[in-house]
Amino acid sequence: MKSTNIQKNLFTSLFTTIVFALCVVNLFISCASSKEIVEDKQAKGTLTIDDDSDNSLDFQNNESTLKGINHASSRADSFFYFSDNQIMENAVIGTPEHLKKTISLLYKSDQNYSEQEKVLISICIKIMQEVWPESQISWKIPDELPENLYLDTLNSSFSGIYEPVKTTEDFFSLLLPSLTLFTLTPVDQYAENSEAALKEALRLQPDSILATYMLGILYLKTDRSDKAIPLLQKAASAVPSSDNISKALITAFGKNIKSTTSYDEAKAILATNPENKEYLILLAQIAYDLEDYQNAEVYIAKVLQQEPSNKEYLMLRAKILFKEEKYLQVSTILDVFSRSNYITRDYLLLRAQLQIEWNKNSTAAIATLEKALEQYKNDIEVLTLAAKLASTTSQKINGQTAMEIAQNLLKDDSSNINALVVIVDENIKNKDWQSAYLNSNKTLKLSPSDVNVYLNHVEICIELNKISEARDIIDMVNEKYFSNNNNTVSKKNLESFQKWNLRVLRAESKNSQVQKLIDIYMKDASSDLKSILYYEKSFIENSAAMQLSDLRLSLTSNPRNTDSLYALYEYYFEKSDYQKARYYLRQVIALKPSDLDLLDKNTQLDTLLSQ
Repeated sequence: MKSTNIQKNLFTSLFTTIVFALCVVNLFISCASSKEIVEDKQAKGTLTIDDDSDNSLDFQNNESTLKGINHASSRADSFFYFSDNQIMENAVIGTPEHLKKTISLLYKSDQNYSEQEKVLISICIKIMQEVWPESQISWKIPDELPENLYLDTLNSSFSGIYEPVKTTEDFFSLLLPSLTLFTLTPVDQYAENSEAALKEALRLQPDSILATYMLGILYLKTDRSDKAIPLLQKAASAVPSSDNISKALITAFGKNIKSTTSYDEAKAILATNPENKEYLILLAQIAYDLEDYQNAEVYIAKVLQQEPSNKEYLMLRAKILFKEEKYLQVSTILDVFSRSNYITRDYLLLRAQLQIEWNKNSTAAIATLEKALEQYKNDIEVLTLAAKLASTTSQKINGQTAMEIAQNLLKDDSSNINALVVIVDENIKNKDWQSAYLNSNKTLKLSPSDVNVYLNHVEICIELNKISEARDIIDMVNEKYFSNNNNTVSKKNLESFQKWNLRVLRAESKNSQVQKLIDIYMKDASSDLKSILYYEKSFIENSAAMQLSDLRLSLTSNPRNTDSLYALYEYYFEKSDYQKARYYLRQVIALKPSDLDLLDKNTQLDTLLSQ
């Protein structure tokens, strides 16, 4: 029995030893296998925070920081793990100098790189080439690149394809897809995903200038210039040598023209490089949009000195000259375009406007615009000008009235401010003051930049006896457009403001203030403004003789002043001098041939004179 027990104990001991040995071997194999899996995933760039292995990434529990850089993935199982933390510190900041530093830290003369090193060097070089093209580098992308998720994403992005990385959420997997921003791919296809990813990338690495710049570009491309500006300013401060950042910043300032400082800040960037053609073009467009036509002409002239045969820039100069009422020069430029068969949309639109304003040929203008409608029938700018021209001439264009064209524009876009302005003009022309008031209020809610939209509302309020509202609007216009020596306001708009300011004062029965302002305005008034001032003065005279004298002086300054001509018609009609009344009325009709009310009055006069 004792022998049997000894045998059993020996067998049990041997079995236990064998089992233990097998466990040790299995554990060794398992560890080796796990290490191989991790290394393979590192090489392919596919290790994720959702990986089931014990070596999965843990961003939340790994928050070590070095010099303000959040090393969220500094463990050895991260794809971009390097023993020298400066490598990733510089890479995520992403400026040209920092990317160069990363490459120099990784560079090996024998090109004996690990797969991780090849991937990071490739990312840095490609970003340098595409995002920072002004930076000169001599490094080349390593040979025999591995199959890698980061590199696939990088290549897709610069090919204009936004492909979010779904299997990982480290800094570069969040940032790389949004490099599509530097291509021509429409941003609306991926804006929402890109914004979320870039914000998360900045949460992980808040000091990244590259991510900051990219988010600024995204905001700029999605018309959020107010959000873009501080981000682009931060990027410009970090990379002052970047023309691309400066151009983006000027563009952002141009889109943010409601800010009183944006124009000055854009000009300050130009001052750092006064002959930079791209800066000058952007400033010319901003100045044009702000109605600072004098500076706009200076900027575009400098551009044309560098590239005199560029028709696009020459067209912008023609538009600027048109706004300055230098019609002969505009006509000369358009004739050059016509002879070279450069018949673009902008050419047709400008030609039609010139035919109305300078040639006074509404028939030719309508024909030109109808040609534009044939070629660009759904173009918003063409349709908008068609509505304006139909309103100005009181004629149909392509069989449609101004009101019909404008209403069709509003069907497609209820916030089309230009269409609403045309509708208000038509309401005013038809003396439909209640409709004009309702539509004008809709227009004002869209925060128009054109001062004349507000002045139209002043006229409507006066007609409806809403004098206090007219006063509020005229005071707001004065504060917004004409205080603080605002040099961007055109002379024509200033004179329109002065006219309606006087009319509000008259409506308030403040005749003494009207006289004081007329005396002030008269000192350096143009002939057109003098005509307006004499007309306004006629309303506060104490005698009919003085009133008649003022109206005649008004016409001496501007024989085409329809207000003064019509006032003289009324003056003589009240005195039953129908012959003279008809003389002045017919001059008004010559300037407004489609005004049905005037035509009815002319018929009435003919009847009276025939009796």
